[in-house]
Amino acid sequence: MKFKQILLDIEKLVGKPLQAINPKTAPIYITKFDHDVKSYYVSNYPNELENSRPFTELEAIWNELVYKGFCNVDQALYGSGSSRNQPETVFAHLPYIQHFRFKGKKHIFLRSTHVHELGSLSELTGDDLSILLSKIDNYLSLSNQSISVQQNEILNKLKTILNRVDSEPSHTSISNNLNSLIKSLTNLENKVNNSIVTLKNELYQISENDAPYDRLIEIKSVEDIIEDEIFTGIENEVEDFQNDIDDDISLSISEKSKHQEHNKDGLRIRHITPVLSLIYDRLSFEEIELQPDFQRKDRIWSMEKRSKLIESILMGLPLPAFYFAEKKNGNWIVVDGLQRITTVFDFMKDRFKLADLKSLNDDYNGTYFSELSRLDKRKIREYQITAHVIDDESDKDGLIVELFHRINTYGVKLSNQEIRSAMYQGSSVTFLRYLSSSSEFVESTNNKVSPQRQKDMELCLSALSYIALGYKNFDYSTYNEFLSSAMKQINKHVIHIKNKDGLDDGKAHISKDSDELFFQLERKFKQGLNFAYKIFEGTAFRKSLIVGKSAPISKPLFEVVVATFANLTEQQMDKISKNIDKFIKEFSQAIDSDSDSFADWDSDKYQEENRGFMYSITASTGKRVTILYRFDTFINILKKTTGIEVDIKPVLGKHNDK
Repeated sequence: MKFKQILLDIEKLVGKPLQAINPKTAPIYITKFDHDVKSYYVSNYPNELENSRPFTELEAIWNELVYKGFCNVDQALYGSGSSRNQPETVFAHLPYIQHFRFKGKKHIFLRSTHVHELGSLSELTGDDLSILLSKIDNYLSLSNQSISVQQNEILNKLKTILNRVDSEPSHTSISNNLNSLIKSLTNLENKVNNSIVTLKNELYQISENDAPYDRLIEIKSVEDIIEDEIFTGIENEVEDFQNDIDDDISLSISEKSKHQEHNKDGLRIRHITPVLSLIYDRLSFEEIELQPDFQRKDRIWSMEKRSKLIESILMGLPLPAFYFAEKKNGNWIVVDGLQRITTVFDFMKDRFKLADLKSLNDDYNGTYFSELSRLDKRKIREYQITAHVIDDESDKDGLIVELFHRINTYGVKLSNQEIRSAMYQGSSVTFLRYLSSSSEFVESTNNKVSPQRQKDMELCLSALSYIALGYKNFDYSTYNEFLSSAMKQINKHVIHIKNKDGLDDGKAHISKDSDELFFQLERKFKQGLNFAYKIFEGTAFRKSLIVGKSAPISKPLFEVVVATFANLTEQQMDKISKNIDKFIKEFSQAIDSDSDSFADWDSDKYQEENRGFMYSITASTGKRVTILYRFDTFINILKKTTGIEVDIKPVLGKHNDK
């Protein structure tokens, strides 16, 4: 059975009421199936699109079923995605899927034939359930290492017997040894067979028709792959395409006009063709900001690539256009071309010599700029580039940021945080590099978050922004604007770093002559991290505690937990520690049940639809309404279970809180 067939079967469920395995949970509807965008839409109401969910999560569940025979949806999806009972409910209504409980958790089970009607539920019971649970126990206790050891022992003995067959005239003892080995192999096979979670060997029939590793896998773009939670360590965002913004939480007409109506004059852009000597002079007088804090190890060119660029210039080959944003003081920010400009400047400063050149004479290899002939030096100094200089003051609609997004740098587009770091370079970028490399951050996130594309810096910024600016009067048009605002506010303060060369290795320190702000933010941020690590015993920031440290981190949970814990007093931390079991239980249940009992939504629509805590940490997570609900819920869970009342006071004053 192929996954395409599974999709066709699921599509037949569109419009049908699908009762959850838990009878207390309201039924859901699949309202639309869109093969073009590879998504399906789930709602509590038959005529609304509601949540968009990707086909990929259905495929992940199906792969698990074919591979193991059974599946816990929560574990198959690593605790990611909103309302994990939705895909679980969808699968349970397929005629070849049954459901059961194992160790108190809901599971689904794959059959080779139809055992109930499409659109209905079937629970596995009686003797079949007993056999299945026994096989699951065997499956979980099966040791690949033990099997490997036994197989090696048998193979070595078989090789010994084969040698004896060639040399000994009598085969009686050999026959006895072979019988013994066959018995050992039979016992090993029975052990493995009894650990295959299936009834009547049905899984063999399914696997023959659909080998789990022979399926065609959709080819993803480089950007999609490197942005996936498998690589970043941060849970994928779930898009919500429903019309979920009520009049009471949407922008006013005038505000919409302000954000949507482009500046009539547009961006003011000059097109120039300067020579490299002019660029060199601007760099020498620090009139082009090279963004040293933006250049982390994953973005710095190799020596071979740098040499090839100089080789291209010496050969007179054209280079792609450069883009600069011109600030009010006349300085330029490099929008595109940072590594090319840095390479030329460093070479003209004699900071590296040419190597591994393929097209020029071998005499150029090992040569510094100062050692070139007068003619070659002129070729570099007088080389003209094409540059587009954008007036930063004319950018009223964030089009420079959009340009960052559109430009393909080194084959991979810049991440959101890389763009922020380029646009708002200064103390904030240095501070984020410092925090993201700290032992406290690495330990509390189980070294799970990738530093590539500044994903670790962005995660730190997400919590730091709430610590610095608060949350109660969040009134930004976008979440990105909120994070950018925090960076701009922090940039007004001065930070000095000791041992800056060790900044990305966690070996740097904030100098005593830095502004007090950075010591306040560091203390609070690290308190939030350390206390979260202690309370959740190393599994903080995950939507489910049972999935363990391997699951990706939920950014919304990271924000709310760290920012809230950052504002605790010693007495409050002591109270939480004394009531830890009660708090953890209530917190976990609030997520699992999508509880709506701890806070009120600042939206009539959300309130009427009984959206809860799980929704607020999964969908529309950057909107004001979900941010308020998320923080209020977490704070009220703490209040109910420990009696404490947390007041999040923004370190930078009332920029965000009334």
